[in-house]
Amino acid sequence: MKLFEIVKEIANCIKRVDSDDYVNVESGEIIDTEALDALKVERDVKIENIGKWILNLEAEEKALAEQEQRFKERKQAAKKKREDLKNYLAYILGGKNFKCTACEMKFRQSEAVVFNGNFKDIPGEYLRFKEPEIDKDKVKKALKAGEKIDGFTLEKRQNLSVA
Repeated sequence: MKLFEIVKEIANCIKRVDSDDYVNVESGEIIDTEALDALKVERDVKIENIGKWILNLEAEEKALAEQEQRFKERKQAAKKKREDLKNYLAYILGGKNFKCTACEMKFRQSEAVVFNGNFKDIPGEYLRFKEPEIDKDKVKKALKAGEKIDGFTLEKRQNLSVA
């Protein structure tokens, strides 16, 4: 997806993994910053085009995220439909196996633990606990309020925004 045209020389600073010189399994692309620095393009033109490139990539990222969400919804719908059909077949078959030329349906025995008691009454040996997680928002508020917390500092950062 392209919103902006980018100067060809800048766009050519992407190296594909077609050669043995560069290996990037994740994206298949590497930004050649040395070639980008060496371009004989006016500084402002270079900056503007890199900004356009960033905006194009943000638009592509958004489109891919939306497509990912659509696929997730379709996957969930297919899974629900499959489960509903399996439940219907189980009801129709009444526990009896069935075989045809296309498929075979068999029932198998399984065991499942069902809990319907009070959570407080479960002995500790039967519980699992997740790893502790730092509440960074709470720590940040405390540090801003002047509290000193061992191991934490509030670091000022400068973030670039391209719009």
